[in-house]
Formats: sequence, C-alpha cells, structure tokens
Amino acid sequence: MRAFKTTLAAAALAALPALAMAQAAAPAATGAETFTLDGAHSQVGFKVRHFVSKVYGRFGEYEGAVNIDRARPEASSVELTIKTASINTDNQRRDDHLRSPDFFDAAKYPTITFKSSKVVSKGTTSTT
Repeated sequence: MRAFKTTLAAAALAALPALAMAQAAAPAATGAETFTLDGAHSQVGFKVRHFVSKVYGRFGEYEGAVNIDRARPEASSVELTIKTASINTDNQRRDDHLRSPDFFDAAKYPTITFKSSKVVSKGTTSTT
C-alpha cells in the first residue's frame, strides 16, 4: 500500500514540469516566471505495475504552479494540489478501492499536496 502511494505520487509529479508550462504569467521584477497548470493543456497521470501488467490513471482535478527563476534555478519551485477523489483508472471498482482507507482514504485526506524542497539545475540549455 505504501509503495503504491509513493509510486503513484512520484509518477504524477515526475511529469509535472513538462506538462505545467501551458500558461505563463508575466515575469516578476526578480526575473522569475510562474507557469500555472492549465487543465486543457496538462494532466496529472501515473503508471503503476500490477503483477505483470501496468495500470494507467490520472487525476481529473488539480491545481498548481511552477515558478522558474532562470538566473537562479535554485530559487525555483513547484507546488501541486490534487483532489484525491478525482482519481480515474477507467475502472470504477478499482477507483472506489483506491479512494478507500486501504489506499488514499479520500474522505479523510481530500487533497494530495506537493511542495518542492529543492530545485537543482541539470544543465545550461535554454528553452527560449
């Protein structure tokens, strides 16, 4: 159960930087840019190994932002809040089980929240 939660959260968050840049706000005086999640151009999804197959799913309700400071990448951050009950694996029985206390306990924990604690630059390639 714990491994499933960790895998699910890691898979969803790993995709966030590539999907989050759908909508940018004007750069702040510090040079930082904020990209907000746009449901029409992004998704929070996951893939979990289940015995010999893989189960794919997604969360339908979420909000978040990626704050990028290109001059000081270490000052960048990511925040994401997901409505736990919005999980969808295209199997109602499995989704209900995932919402139950056996897994996410959506009634007790209605949101999944991620806030980055550190951002590390992996290179100098510019996307602009």
